[in-house]
Amino acid sequence: MPCCASPLYLGLRQTRPEIGELDAFVDEFVTAVQEEFPNCCIQFEDWAGTDAIRLLARYRDKVCCFNDDIQGTAQ
Repeated sequence: MPCCASPLYLGLRQTRPEIGELDAFVDEFVTAVQEEFPNCCIQFEDWAGTDAIRLLARYRDKVCCFNDDIQGTAQ
């Protein structure tokens, strides 16, 4: 049984957005954070492995960011 089918699952019961929609959301978020807190370090947390790697590659030369699942505790 998938985790979201369990009556004990507390997360959202919906499908993940398409990559384009996800990227547009993250772009909007990163832009808003950088406008408000330009020296902030953004931590990408609990992204699926392929999304995490892609997002780090997308932003690593643009903003201070890291994903501790890939760059920290998971190693």
